[in-house]
Amino acid sequence: MAKRYMSEEEYERQQFRWRHNLVDPHILQSVIDDGNGISDIDDEEEKTRKQELREQLWIQVSQKIEKSLTDRQKEAIYLFLMGKKQEHMGEILHITQEAANVRIRLGLERLRKECKKDEEILRTMEDINKT
Repeated sequence: MAKRYMSEEEYERQQFRWRHNLVDPHILQSVIDDGNGISDIDDEEEKTRKQELREQLWIQVSQKIEKSLTDRQKEAIYLFLMGKKQEHMGEILHITQEAANVRIRLGLERLRKECKKDEEILRTMEDINKT
């Protein structure tokens, strides 16, 4: 149901439920039986490798965020990555929702350009897609 049709209390309960009941799809995938009932050691190693690559990618991208974005864009991008809504971002940063939208959009554009230039990030992305 849309927020405008809910009371504040109903909306808070819904948001709490969504925040706390979400499960990472990768965790769910590891729980699903592959059909033969035997967990494969190679499969576990591959999952571990993929997780390490994701962590490495996050480190590389966060370095790009710190180096290439303005302070305002950094704040907005980090809030965006935490899953905050633009309205909430606006309240936190003391700006309008539209200003938060612009900061995110411009920050993501700049970040994409910088990441496309970085060979190390591109290699990490290729490795993630291969595994």
